[in-house]
Parts: sequence; structure tokens; C-alpha cells
Amino acid sequence: MELARGEADWRFVELAARNLLSLRVDCRETANPTAAVLAELKRHDLNGAIVRLEMRLKPETEAMLKDKVIHQELRRAGVFHIAALSKDVERPVRTRLGLNPEGLTPLELLERYLDAREVEAGRRAELLRLAQEIEAGE
Repeated sequence: MELARGEADWRFVELAARNLLSLRVDCRETANPTAAVLAELKRHDLNGAIVRLEMRLKPETEAMLKDKVIHQELRRAGVFHIAALSKDVERPVRTRLGLNPEGLTPLELLERYLDAREVEAGRRAELLRLAQEIEAGE
């Protein structure tokens, strides 16, 4: 661009820019999240690219994810820069005990806890029965 009083001359110059790849991998239902991420990486030309990788996980799949292996694969594929490597871990919604749990009996608290944990009905009834026996023996 050249500037002069009252005028400006410019010329468009095309530059070779690096590819920015935003990849999302859903690993919530896979037994091997690292393998799922590596398989997704292999589907793309990563050489010289800037990569942003988001992985959706459950708490149990997060524990099985091997970050170091993923970093090694990105380097081996020739990635220029890792812009982000993020984990979106799905957390279960926690059920509240109510407005005033202090006013509940121990059995009521146990019942609400078992409801929140979605304990199977037969097991729940047995645990409540045992808790009543323990409480009666006090």
C-alpha cells in the first residue's frame, strides 16, 4: 500500500496461510478413547496445520485417555502448532436432598440418597430394611 496526500494505492497480496483444523471426537461410548482420537487424526492431513482438538468424555473414559500418545501422534503427523487440546467431561447431574435436609430422619436421607444413585428397586428395599434393623438396634 502506498499512501499520498488525498490518495492511496494498494495491491492485494495473497499469502500462504496454515490450515486451522478444529476437530471434535466423541469418546463417551467407546472402550478405547485414545484409539478413537487417533483414528480421527488419521482421517486428516495435519502436516503444517494448526490443530484444535476437543474430546467429549465420560469420567470413566477420561481415565483411559492417554494424552501423551495423542501429543506424540500430533507431532509425528507434522502439526505446526496445537492451539488447544480440551476435554469436555460429562458430569452426572447431582440430585439435591431438598430445601431442608436437616429435618429429615436418617432413613429418609438414605432413601433420597438411594434414589439419587438410581439403585435398583429390589436392592434399594433390602438396604432400607437393613438400615431400619440397624436403627432399631441402637
